[in-house]
Amino acid sequence: MQKTRLHAIFLLIVLGLAVPAVGVLNYAVDPLQVYSRANGMPWMWQNQRYQNVAKIRHYINAGEYRNVILGNSTSDNYLPSRLEQIFDWEPTIKLTIDGGTLCEVGGMLDHLDMAKVEHVFWGIGLEILNDSADAGNEKYEFPRYLYTAPVLDDYPYLLNIDFFKYSLRTLVGLSPKPGRWFKDMDLLNYWMTDERVANYATYEEALNRHLKRIEESGDKQRSAVEEDVSCPGVDANVLPHVRANPGIKFVFVLSPVHGVGRKSEIDLPRYYAAQRHLVRALDALPNATVYGFENEPQIVNNLANFRDNVHFHSGVNEFIINTIASGREPLTASNVDAYIESCLAVLEDSGKVFDFAAMIPMRTEHERQVLADALDHKGQK
Repeated sequence: MQKTRLHAIFLLIVLGLAVPAVGVLNYAVDPLQVYSRANGMPWMWQNQRYQNVAKIRHYINAGEYRNVILGNSTSDNYLPSRLEQIFDWEPTIKLTIDGGTLCEVGGMLDHLDMAKVEHVFWGIGLEILNDSADAGNEKYEFPRYLYTAPVLDDYPYLLNIDFFKYSLRTLVGLSPKPGRWFKDMDLLNYWMTDERVANYATYEEALNRHLKRIEESGDKQRSAVEEDVSCPGVDANVLPHVRANPGIKFVFVLSPVHGVGRKSEIDLPRYYAAQRHLVRALDALPNATVYGFENEPQIVNNLANFRDNVHFHSGVNEFIINTIASGREPLTASNVDAYIESCLAVLEDSGKVFDFAAMIPMRTEHERQVLADALDHKGQK
């Protein structure tokens, strides 16, 4: 009995020393650069909800970057270097959040020193349908404690064992394990890996399940658009930032969803009513422009451009920014209804079309070759 008690006391002493040691080491090494910027070219973690804290505090608010890319995973493939080249927005940094809601993205902006920002490029997709002004993504934790000042609130970060392992590797001069940490800020969160590029060759198999769902639930493609709709996510997390920062140029892109995806997954009347609500509200603000691309059949009616319902490839991102730079007409209160009608007209002609010969080319030659090899492999099966 006495021996068991001594063991318990010893264990408590060890834990009492180990837990603070983990916190002290993580604070000193600071893997995510929450408290100070690392020297040289630092490693960045691919989890944006955590890593964007450092980008905001030590890169944007410090005045190094003056242009920002926002959105969710459909905006990940907008490369900062390409916006710098095409729009002359130098320098640009990406603050996208995979699966990000308008509340999460808008919440980040609350912590930016907006006086340091000149341009914001913001891709908005299906998250426009969020019913709540403060909706997060139930699949992912958003570490709001990291974005605030009190260090004591950061104990989930400071006591995290994974970050402790990173800190130990740093102390002995080892690089972090590959796949989750990156040094190239331009390609950070760019998801056109060989594996994902190859997925474009096999998407048709997964799509058959969506077509079956359409057949069972009924086709929604030609419902009337609602006259008015509540958009708490837009009203609480988008419009206030545009209104409060008249000196910043905001460029919004309504991220395109292919025709089959819109038919099978979306409440179309509400979806387009929400888009119209956003366009009309932003049209009253001279520092904002909005662009839509769901009336482009070469994008939305060729499923070869997508690897699932919403994720288009890097060439579509390139098409969008090049088309905007070439003088595409923005959406306004006066033309948004005509735009929606054109989207619905294109939607009527959509179907299960995979035309890889006519698809918008992927951004790089390597990506195009990986896709060609995947298609050859599929044809040999």
